[in-house]
Amino acid sequence: MVVVCALGVIAGVVGVSYPFVQYIRAIREAERRFVADTELAAPVLASDPAFKWIGPTDFPVLGFCLSGPVPTRADYDRLRSEMLRLFGEARVDHVMNDVRVESPQFFPNRRAP
Repeated sequence: MVVVCALGVIAGVVGVSYPFVQYIRAIREAERRFVADTELAAPVLASDPAFKWIGPTDFPVLGFCLSGPVPTRADYDRLRSEMLRLFGEARVDHVMNDVRVESPQFFPNRRAP
């Protein structure tokens, strides 16, 4: 009887802990991918003064995204083409989802990041 109870407890602990371990692995993988994506995009963002207000954002479900304003539509198009080159067609819409064209007159007093 004691053996049966011990096996039941072990099975219960394994049954409960396995999904938790899988969850922790998924979180770590998402964090690793966010860091890798941020490092991949960093040279592009640093290469152009028009991108100085753009920053990376981590969405828990969808992952890496850029956020912030660019001064002109040409700057937006240039950034989008670079992100398309880096991340591909499947991810570029999500990556660029929070980037917007905003006239510099609306953010002259902001401090650069």
